[in-house]
Amino acid sequence: MRFQRVTQRTKDVFNKFTPVFDKYHGHKVGIPVGGGILTVIMTVLIYTIFIFLFTIFNRPIISNFPSIVSEVKIILFAFTSFAFLGLYDDLNKIFFW
Repeated sequence: MRFQRVTQRTKDVFNKFTPVFDKYHGHKVGIPVGGGILTVIMTVLIYTIFIFLFTIFNRPIISNFPSIVSEVKIILFAFTSFAFLGLYDDLNKIFFW
């Protein structure tokens, strides 16, 4: 499958292979990567459902900031930043960039 590690061969910052690291992480060969997309999709879906339910039942959303929009912007920025970092890491593992 395409979303699995084929081999475990890593390099250090000096572009030299790390056989000791590969020896202890060799059991990870064949483990699927890319499970973070499931976490991102489910979190966004559940968040959207709760916002919709708060709106329908006319319940206030309490925030520590003057505006709930500014708080949501900070949370979404951090969430998407980590999602893109995970995507980059998974693409490195799959395509060996």
